[in-house]
Amino acid sequence: MSKMIRKMQAKKPVQMTFPTLPNELVKYVWFDPSESEDDNVTFRKMKNSYDEMMKIATEYAKKSFDEMMLSREYEKERPLDFHLYSELEKFTILKKEKYFFKYHHFCGTFYAKASSFANQIANFLVHAIAFQVPTSVDIPGFKNYVTKQFDSNTDAKTDLFRYKSLNAKCQPIFSKSLPKPPSHGDVQSSLDESAVYVNYSIHFCPQTVFDDILYKYFKANNKIEPIQELATTVGDQWQKCIENATQTTIQTPQPSNQPTKRSEKLLNIKEIDDTKNFISPSENRKALVPIDLTQLKRFIDSTVSTFKTSDATRTVIVCAIYRIFFDILYMKYSHLLDDQFISNLFFRNCNTFRTMTPNELEITEGIFTDQQKNQPFVSIDKTVDNFHSAVDCIMSVQFCVNPLDLVNSLFQSMQKFNIIMKRNSLEPKFGQLISVIDEETIAKLQLPTSFDDFFSIFYAAITIEPPSNPMAIKDFLVAFSQLKMDPPMAYAASLFSAGVSHLMSTKKMTFKPQPKDSGNPI
Repeated sequence: MSKMIRKMQAKKPVQMTFPTLPNELVKYVWFDPSESEDDNVTFRKMKNSYDEMMKIATEYAKKSFDEMMLSREYEKERPLDFHLYSELEKFTILKKEKYFFKYHHFCGTFYAKASSFANQIANFLVHAIAFQVPTSVDIPGFKNYVTKQFDSNTDAKTDLFRYKSLNAKCQPIFSKSLPKPPSHGDVQSSLDESAVYVNYSIHFCPQTVFDDILYKYFKANNKIEPIQELATTVGDQWQKCIENATQTTIQTPQPSNQPTKRSEKLLNIKEIDDTKNFISPSENRKALVPIDLTQLKRFIDSTVSTFKTSDATRTVIVCAIYRIFFDILYMKYSHLLDDQFISNLFFRNCNTFRTMTPNELEITEGIFTDQQKNQPFVSIDKTVDNFHSAVDCIMSVQFCVNPLDLVNSLFQSMQKFNIIMKRNSLEPKFGQLISVIDEETIAKLQLPTSFDDFFSIFYAAITIEPPSNPMAIKDFLVAFSQLKMDPPMAYAASLFSAGVSHLMSTKKMTFKPQPKDSGNPI
């Protein structure tokens, strides 16, 4: 029996609360009273395990991000004269693309989950070190489990096989014609056709074929180089902005029970005030200064002036240029979208909140039905219409490399939550009949909702499948806040940033928001 265990037995019993691990991870983490007689050796081993798990979590997160980004670059490989191919040739090309996207989407979501698992084990070790509980982790076993889970997915293997087979069939198709650079007229025609995709309420256009045509038009007319130079200038400002905000030392978060001097030294932390559950890294940061985007706006205005535009087609061009610019920016500065630190407090709160009920978190009255109030959020995610799709929208922001698509994804989740709240508010009056009312009708209903209403459901939803880089996303939105967005989009960005801040600083497991503007732009 180690000295650490004997000390624990001699002390007055204290309540130790550890985060709950998913069933899949239980076999790889265990309390180990047979550890070394030397407490220092035991702590050092646990600290090394913690460092290794954080490294693994980062590696899996990067794999996930890279897999999701493959499709963005892949779309640019489709020939511009695609419409000239026969129907059979088009079918073959589209089938190949379908299996490519399907396979890499699986890889992206798989490694995102693997990264989350590694973060949860690391968070468990933080508690074990602070509570002086000898704990062992089978790291090779965990990595082997992840590898086996990936290799055993027969659907993914089938998708990859089909993609490779169809890709081989496509090579003769592609070799028979060489795409020509698009002319000014080609760009104008594609621009006019893309206007139908514009969402006028938020002045947003999703990615269309026009984005690729404009990129190739820029490339053929020597306009990519100025964008690259501008991206370097802005990227350097972005990096300096982050560095200035994180100059103070970021400390590893710890549970409230006072750790020993040895554990303080090993984790490189200062004395912890017993009134706090955790020290939030965000408390040691300076405010970010938004980046000046005047030159980018001038480039956009110059480009718009060369085409015949309406309000809709201007939106198409603006969104396309933003995507081109931020794609180029990401190639050199992708590391700035990785969190500069891992917030154990954030993931600890996510692990805790997702298993709690709206009643336990004191969620604003009226948002959930009486039945839902006593369901854990993980159950609500599975049983309430639109909730899981809204959670998916939030989770997917970790794969966005430009603010417009990122905030649009948040806006889509906000719209889904808006429908949920309206349905639930009408249930006492209509009962089960509410289920037959279509979503479009419900969305048009004017019911009073405040920032606090949205915030309370939004931050809870973040905990279901949290992005792996929450603080980096929040910083990203602040750094590029000079991008003009309509009020509903800015509102959605504020909800996410407020939710991340709440989860990175909450010491108490309740929701008690500060009074805010009650305006709702939806």
